[in-house]
Amino acid sequence: MIPGSLLTKRDFFITALVFIFLCITIIGFLAIQHQQTETEEEIQSELSTIAELKAGSIADWYHERRSDAEVARKNTMLREYLENLKNPGTYEVTKEDMTAWMRSLVSNYQYKRIILLESSGNQVLSVPDNETISSFSYQSIYPEILRSDGPVSTDLFLDPDSGEKKLEFWVPIRSKSGEELLGILVLQLNPEQYLYPLIQTWPSVSKSAESLITRQTNGQMLFLNDLRHLPDSGLTFTIPVTMEDVPAVMAAKGYRGIVKGNDYRGIPVVASITNITGTPWFIVAKVDQDEIYTPFRNFSMSVLGLLFLLFVCASVLVLFFRKKWETDLINLELNQQKQEIFLAGRVRSLMQQANDAIIILDDDYRI
Repeated sequence: MIPGSLLTKRDFFITALVFIFLCITIIGFLAIQHQQTETEEEIQSELSTIAELKAGSIADWYHERRSDAEVARKNTMLREYLENLKNPGTYEVTKEDMTAWMRSLVSNYQYKRIILLESSGNQVLSVPDNETISSFSYQSIYPEILRSDGPVSTDLFLDPDSGEKKLEFWVPIRSKSGEELLGILVLQLNPEQYLYPLIQTWPSVSKSAESLITRQTNGQMLFLNDLRHLPDSGLTFTIPVTMEDVPAVMAAKGYRGIVKGNDYRGIPVVASITNITGTPWFIVAKVDQDEIYTPFRNFSMSVLGLLFLLFVCASVLVLFFRKKWETDLINLELNQQKQEIFLAGRVRSLMQQANDAIIILDDDYRI
């Protein structure tokens, strides 16, 4: 017969091991869940911050360029020089004065070119020399500027004449608002000089992260800057607005903040979408989901490996103590058999030597 204490100890030990293993498993699962949540929150916060900061910087830069155009519109020397062209000698402003002023704008405010036109559209001056207006911007902006009192800007565009990427501010010059147009000052920017580097820089090392600006045009989403994974794509690469799982398309659909979808490569990404104040542009800051979750997967594998190791250790302990319990049980049975044999021998010896009758009774005093 197996003593109850031995069975109780065995059952308690096995139950304790199972309970400990379950606790470790639950803790491991919760640790994996916490790591995933923490990783996602960290990446989403970083993407939101980057998108908002870049959107603010681009909006400030664009506003400053428009302010330059407003200041130029009110420049007295510019107006006097244009009036001199119609009535020579009216003012003392010379061509050299105008050229020096235009050169200062180019050197101090990062303009690619500045071109001065008469009201008829004929070119008067340019810095650098011998520069010309794009036929694309002339055809699209010149008719509008004739009716406008304030600066008119193109969007970012690819010049069909030179193949350059450009952004232009056309400034109408009038003696007073509503009066006859004297001329037009065209401030031309190269987005590759400041705007594109601002968009494309990333504050940390990343294999896939990038930010991009885009706008909707004719049922397409046009990518305005060169893309990290698609070189020389700025102002040429488009995707249809029917690709609704792409963050750039989501921007046009009104989504803002953190989204998940597939980027222009068809790769799953997490992205932050923000509009750029004062422009028709949206900025998208994104990173591949695979890059986000690789550290998390490594952590999960480490936790699962640890759980497996603990399971193996627990199994070894169970086998060890089970073997010990079986050994103790066998020893106990052997001792019981030895005791029974010893007692049987004593009784047999007693009965052989006794002269009187010997009666053996059970607990109820029955023979």
